[in-house]
Amino acid sequence: MGSATRTALAGAREVLAATPGLDRAAGEQLLAAARLIGSSHGLQSALSAADGTAATAMRDRVFAELGVPARAVLEAALSASWSSPAELIAGIEELGIRAIALSSDDADAVARELDGVGQLVAGSAELELALSGTRGTPAARGALVESLLAGRASGEATTIMSHLVRQPRGRRVGELVRTGAELVADAVGKGFATITVAATLSDAQLANVAETVRERYGREHLLVQVVDPAILGGARIQVGHEVIDGSIAARLTDLTLQLAR
Repeated sequence: MGSATRTALAGAREVLAATPGLDRAAGEQLLAAARLIGSSHGLQSALSAADGTAATAMRDRVFAELGVPARAVLEAALSASWSSPAELIAGIEELGIRAIALSSDDADAVARELDGVGQLVAGSAELELALSGTRGTPAARGALVESLLAGRASGEATTIMSHLVRQPRGRRVGELVRTGAELVADAVGKGFATITVAATLSDAQLANVAETVRERYGREHLLVQVVDPAILGGARIQVGHEVIDGSIAARLTDLTLQLAR
């Protein structure tokens, strides 16, 4: 992420936090705006080239159907300088997901549902292929997610996941899901961590892990358990791109490599 993007995103987040009337519909509109901009290089160029009155007029025409809250946030994003068009699109996507998370009655549940989608897809090569950016049209992938999650997940999780598979921007499904879950958790002041264990942890064990993660990273994290007997024992914890692997399987692998030297 470029320095210009960091500044632009920080400013847009402040506007998002201060915008009255923000709701799920506003988040959906921001995600739709991200898809529209991402689908047209001509629009990206025009938005970058226009300034002052011309820029305002163009945005009025292109985004006329947006509600007041979504328009206020989008204006903050489009009026700022970004390091690249790709980072502008990613930034608007992030703002949309954050808006949906902030309007939810249970953001933790939304993040868990997104993670659950990732686990479901990981268990089906056919489903992962169907949802990848190389198969079908964006609309078809979005419709597949909506059909898959109908009655099984909240509207917030369904909306976020449907958007992500429509505009993957080179990301695999697992990365899409984790990005969504992390942004939802961060919107309500938490980190997101996945703990993989051989058997389900007790409440006391989970609380100990949560405290350890909080102390290491300086804030509370939403923990999601994944049970995988293949790790044999111990635990593997992933926070962002960092993996703390204390599993028995990892230790055995290290030992085998040492013996082979």
